[in-house]
Amino acid sequence: MTVSPEGGAVAAGEEITLSCEDETAGIYFALSADGVNYQDWELYADPISFEKGFGTVYLRAYSAAGGCEPGEETEAVFTEKFDLGWNLYFGQLHAHTDISDGTGSVEEAFRYASQVENLDFFAVTDHSNSFENAGAG
Repeated sequence: MTVSPEGGAVAAGEEITLSCEDETAGIYFALSADGVNYQDWELYADPISFEKGFGTVYLRAYSAAGGCEPGEETEAVFTEKFDLGWNLYFGQLHAHTDISDGTGSVEEAFRYASQVENLDFFAVTDHSNSFENAGAG
C-alpha cells in the first residue's frame, strides 16, 4: 500500500494517490480532521485532493484482495501548504569598510557581496564619525 506523497505539506488541490502492488485489490481509505474521528471507509477510485483551508487531514488506507484478509493499514498526515504571496529576501544592511572601522574598500565589499550565495541585498554603513573628524585637528 503506497500513499503518494507520503504525507507532509501539500497545496490545496494537489493530488494524493493511493496504489497497491496487487492491481486486483480494492483500496479503501478514511479521512479525519483530528486523527481520532474518521469518516466511513470509502473505496478509492480517483486521486484525493483537499480544498483551500483544509488545515490538517489524517488519512488511513488499506488494500483488500478478493477472499483475502485486508492488508496492513497505512497512515499519513497532510498539512496545508500556504502561499502568502510574499517574497522572502536575505541581506546585509550593516557592513563597514576601511572608511571607518572595517577592512577593505567599498568596491571590494560590493564585489565580495556579489559572490555570496543567496545574498539578495547589501549595504555599506560606515560610521559617520570618520567623516566628521577628518578636518579636525
